[in-house]
Amino acid sequence: MFQVIPKKRFYEVVTKDGVGLSFVLMVRTCFLNGAAPGSGLGYVGDTRVNPDLSTIRTIPWCKQDEMVIGDMNLKPGQAWEYCPRETLRRVCKILKDEFDLVVNAGFENEFYLLKSIAREGKEEWVPFDSSPYGCSAAFDDVSPLLREITSALHSMGIPVEQ
Repeated sequence: MFQVIPKKRFYEVVTKDGVGLSFVLMVRTCFLNGAAPGSGLGYVGDTRVNPDLSTIRTIPWCKQDEMVIGDMNLKPGQAWEYCPRETLRRVCKILKDEFDLVVNAGFENEFYLLKSIAREGKEEWVPFDSSPYGCSAAFDDVSPLLREITSALHSMGIPVEQ
């Protein structure tokens, strides 16, 4: 989930007070304009997203903009039980304290490449290519774009392994 906030407001207000989000935003699906059935969360109540200023990064493809990761709190210093970052911290602590295990967590950069075509006078987005999975011809066609993406990720401190 993301919010777009003008830089002046971010540094004057959000760094101090965070941004309010309704609980339902954590369980809202792209198919429903409301909470996922059985989630137990609804429109009543909100959490504050407080930015972790140590995570600020310039967006490589838009140098005048920055991004930041935040923690979801019910009030200052009190994490919301559904905060993904706090959940990871809790799990890491349990695994360390009870089993002497250290978690090495990350995320997978997975995406589809699409291209715009005109069909019957309308713009339509279709897969970049139709080659079989793992086909080297597809890589050859898109390698300049993949180099740009890799460079952008590296500039934000995100390593690319393969």
